[in-house]
Amino acid sequence: MRVFEPYLQYVEWSLTGAAIQRHRIAIQKDILKLGSAKDLEDRLRTTFDLIEKSSQLSSKALEDALNEIRKNYTPSLGQDHGRVVLKAAKPHLQKRLTAFRELLKEHQKKVKAELEKKLTDSRKQVIEYYLPLAKRIRPTRCSAKCCC
Repeated sequence: MRVFEPYLQYVEWSLTGAAIQRHRIAIQKDILKLGSAKDLEDRLRTTFDLIEKSSQLSSKALEDALNEIRKNYTPSLGQDHGRVVLKAAKPHLQKRLTAFRELLKEHQKKVKAELEKKLTDSRKQVIEYYLPLAKRIRPTRCSAKCCC
């Protein structure tokens, strides 16, 4: 009798929807021509980052933790073949993933509690900067109905 017992198991997981620091709003080119300030310079282009990349709401720490788990427990078999875990290491991987899920839950709570405030602060920064400029230097697109 021959019994096939694999020592490897294919694994695949991903972290989606957590990278809120990548969300941006578009700013019209006419408004961008009004000037720039040092404190907004890094975040202001034709788009504005709603959340700073260094913010506590950033998913960078989660992504780093997940990448560490991938690196330590699931070697890659190449781009086309995915990742595997040794059956002997699977309980350790599951323990790490359980701990990661707890980090993820904490992050979700933090985002839920602080996101609205962060978005309000971002909106306020843009308005405080551009409204006086728009009142002083009317963008060419401003009409008589414009709030500037």
